Amino acid sequence: MIDMKKYLKVAPGTPFSKVGLPFVHLLAMYAPFCFSWDAVVLWFVLYIITGIGMTVSYHRNLCHKSFKLPKWLEYMLSYFGVLALQGDPIGWVSTHRHHHKYTDSLKDPHSPRDGFWFSHMGWLYDTKNADERDGGAGDIRGGVAQQPPRL
Repeated sequence: MIDMKKYLKVAPGTPFSKVGLPFVHLLAMYAPFCFSWDAVVLWFVLYIITGIGMTVSYHRNLCHKSFKLPKWLEYMLSYFGVLALQGDPIGWVSTHRHHHKYTDSLKDPHSPRDGFWFSHMGWLYDTKNADERDGGAGDIRGGVAQQPPRL
């Protein structure tokens, strides 16, 4: 049996509250009643843009430093990642690096050891272990936290 009490609190720094995430899902249930092809096109464009922002910018460029980009392009792709509503670049990179450092251990921020639902989204609400599972901005060296973009 899943103990949902541990998931009903919001971890510090997450963009959603106890009301926010369920509200977004309730709002999504209303979407079929507002159907338009323009909305489908907008969804598809945002799907591509935010996917590029998360995978190319947050994950490959900022977290793993797989390649170098001109600053203007790095900032633009980071902004695309922000549009995905998965948090700011510094927090995301810190959590992801912490995840790689402690993969599948008790300190892993979204370890599958705590079950599918925890690793899928329950970790966003885990305040009990948030401090132990978050690498903190001090984990970020060499670039991401040094020069914040000015938009």
